[in-house]
Amino acid sequence: MIICLCEGLSDTDLRQAVREGATSRFELSNRTGAGRCCGSCRCDLKEIVSDELATADAMVTGSDVMTVLSK
Repeated sequence: MIICLCEGLSDTDLRQAVREGATSRFELSNRTGAGRCCGSCRCDLKEIVSDELATADAMVTGSDVMTVLSK
């Protein structure tokens, strides 16, 4: 789904940028250009960053639990 109409960026594009290191809405905007023109997608950018970082944290926590359980 297109999130940033001005730059033509989808949620997939933006989530990939977070996976590649953007850890805030500002970093995501700097990497992709999203949110820099009209700004209507800024709330969505913040939500995408939060969701992706939470998913990454859950994956790390889950792998730590699996490591402990396998010992």
